[in-house]
Amino acid sequence: MLTILSIGTGNKISRGRFGVDPAAGAQGWDDLAQQGAPLNGGNNMINGAGLANGTWTAVYLDQGQKLVEINSGGADTGTATPSQETPKLRDLTSLQAEHGRSGTYADLQLKPKPQMGASWTPPDFKYDHFTFDQCRNPGAEENPPGQIKNHYSYCWSGNASINYKMHCWGPLCFGRRVVYLVTVIGEGNTHFRESLYRVFVSDFEDVSVADRLMKIKVEMRCDSLVQPDDCAPDSSLSSVERSISEWDANNEARMKVVGAEPPVTDLNPDRVGYGNAWVHVTATAPNNSRRDLDTPKNRVRFDSADYLKYNAFTGGQGAIFPDVNAVINFPIATPEFAAMQASGMHYKQAMERPGETCPRVAGKDIPGAIGRAPLHRLYHDREWRQKNRQSAFAACETELPPGEYPKPGHQCDEYPFATTREGASATHNPLRNFSVKSILGDDNEAAGTWLSAWYSYDRIIDGDPFYVRVIV
Repeated sequence: MLTILSIGTGNKISRGRFGVDPAAGAQGWDDLAQQGAPLNGGNNMINGAGLANGTWTAVYLDQGQKLVEINSGGADTGTATPSQETPKLRDLTSLQAEHGRSGTYADLQLKPKPQMGASWTPPDFKYDHFTFDQCRNPGAEENPPGQIKNHYSYCWSGNASINYKMHCWGPLCFGRRVVYLVTVIGEGNTHFRESLYRVFVSDFEDVSVADRLMKIKVEMRCDSLVQPDDCAPDSSLSSVERSISEWDANNEARMKVVGAEPPVTDLNPDRVGYGNAWVHVTATAPNNSRRDLDTPKNRVRFDSADYLKYNAFTGGQGAIFPDVNAVINFPIATPEFAAMQASGMHYKQAMERPGETCPRVAGKDIPGAIGRAPLHRLYHDREWRQKNRQSAFAACETELPPGEYPKPGHQCDEYPFATTREGASATHNPLRNFSVKSILGDDNEAAGTWLSAWYSYDRIIDGDPFYVRVIV
């Protein structure tokens, strides 16, 4: 962020702000006189410095030849972070293509479940949300977008401050600076088009008795990205204001953003919406000076995919954080997943040593492994899914070694899965970048059950990218 102070017509002090993204251009000029800055007295000189935390301070002589200070953008008000501009509405396809843009891969946890009966039962999914202690990090400015564990767990933490003047003797003024920590923890939802945000205001430094009356207000905000009403703060849980003393006694506030459900269309059968959510923090000092802080925007996706209803833990609506790469894990070395060892080893071989798999194709490259091209879920096009299965069965029947298929108790296992766009269909995969293998039916069915459950657990809808990790 580059901030420029300029003396213009009428000796007015103006502020120009320029983001680090060259495509963004200037974010506009502010007339600081409208925010309480006195006119420059014709000295035409401003001296200032940028600070390590991203703020800046500047001084100049006013018309009375008194030293005047401007902190982080204004005499009485300013921003410690770039202003949040409302983005232009975009199309669904481009937003879905940006899933996982943070470059991190989800590491989801499972709750072991004793296996009952003859068929394999998936373990319950553990929504591993950030705790305050895990997220709290005064040095988090080094990673401005925040952290995402999985589709349901987001957090950001960073320092904020406010400076205000207390006493002046001639040109010299003495002031106070109060520093505190803002921590935001976001939690997705498996049943409703809403996301919960837990906002913590804590870690106050050098607070005097008078400072403890200072008010700090946190407000939930959200920009819609596709339809105008994609995302908005929940009116009943949108803002909280407390004094420093009150934040010390209770450092947590809870707020929500919600997404209105759009009508079903051919282009949007799952009624998907996207929003950019963030928290706006306003600190008001005893002399009514203000300092505003906007936390980084984090993307939220809302959907009403009614086919994501594996069990009581999942529902027909939900909200996730899509900027993490979704990963389905096959920890086949654990007792809970031993039932699908053959399937897991097949997927691992297909991704790591595709040349050894059937059908034999020179230069075969099979996607899905972490760090390479992802798979994409295929749901609404049933004919495409059927073609994937037909091509896989044909390869099992004609290209596996004699006696392997058909074989009593065995089934034709294909990878990539038939429920992905990268499946075996000759129409959509003419280079035959897939693998088939004859494995025991119980093993194949256990792997299929887990895949179906995970789609619901992690809210993987039609077109969503994901990766496969086999842990041995």
